[in-house]
Amino acid sequence: MRCQHKDGHTIPVEIISHKMKLDKRNVIYSIFRDITTRKKTESELLEKTVMLETVSGSVPAYIFMKDKDLITHSSTAMHSSNTTSFRPNR
Repeated sequence: MRCQHKDGHTIPVEIISHKMKLDKRNVIYSIFRDITTRKKTESELLEKTVMLETVSGSVPAYIFMKDKDLITHSSTAMHSSNTTSFRPNR
């Protein structure tokens, strides 16, 4: 969702709302959090991911990567299937 900042420009926000009783009345308490930095970071990560997938899919060689969970990803332009993954036995 986007909201208008006090200076007039719009910003992406995350809204957290809770219903509660206050002096025997039902009220809704809401927090609006500016997520501009998060959205920018997500966009940059997506761009880098697309670039990595493009490069690894076009290089005529095997490329192996391991993530933090020890899942191995390999890719090559020489195979019809560009990406494979497997989880090692622990």
